[in-house]
Amino acid sequence: IYARVCIFYGFIHYVQALCYYGLGHINIELRAFWVSYGCVFVIAMLMALLLRFDIVPANPDKKQYLPRCEYLGPLAVLPAAIGMSLDFKVEFSLVSIAFCWCLIFVAYIMQLVYALRLLEIVLPDEAFVGAAERLGASYLPAGWRKVPSAFNHVWYFVAPPSKLQPGQHDLLREIKSGGKGAFDEVAGDTKKPVACAEAEIIEPVFSTEGRTEPWRIVASLAAVLPVCWVWLIFGCIVDAAIGEQALLTAPHWS
Repeated sequence: IYARVCIFYGFIHYVQALCYYGLGHINIELRAFWVSYGCVFVIAMLMALLLRFDIVPANPDKKQYLPRCEYLGPLAVLPAAIGMSLDFKVEFSLVSIAFCWCLIFVAYIMQLVYALRLLEIVLPDEAFVGAAERLGASYLPAGWRKVPSAFNHVWYFVAPPSKLQPGQHDLLREIKSGGKGAFDEVAGDTKKPVACAEAEIIEPVFSTEGRTEPWRIVASLAAVLPVCWVWLIFGCIVDAAIGEQALLTAPHWS
């Protein structure tokens, strides 16, 4: 399930990057004011639809600290577009510069909350049970439930049954344990049938090695984005206080 989450996260970040790339390219290269809004907002709508279709909260008992804040990602494009329009306006205005800085901080804060929301929904639900066991359908056995409930609808893995139905045999475990089972049924010796207990069939995933759990890897990757946005907000505060080019100069050989 976390491979599916990684594909989804990579795709929505790519789509959002197209929004900001479109703002820069259309405003700087093409100098097309209205086109920058029209093109970027279509891509932002695509991103919102992807978020709506893939993030489906399924655990009503889970406390949501940032509910619905995943939509701040596509909405952050709006203050960014307005701020870029003010930054490239023809006439100089201190009021426009101050308003532009405000829009920059609004966009950055929206991106920070959006990144925190993506981290929140990717964390597994310890108490999430999901759908009950049905023949041929996916379900979450005990010990396999470290999955994010918001992505439970993309859980396509068919787990092994928790108990054997009449006439079914687990040949692998019969060989390992040396017990009776399928052979005795075929041979006619059914005096001492061996029933596999639930604990013998279902084992917790990554029970022998906890450091390779997928949710730890994906959550670590998702946690990098909020840290980056905090760093960028700090950099904007410094730039607003001392100037955008106060810490840089032209190359000394130029």
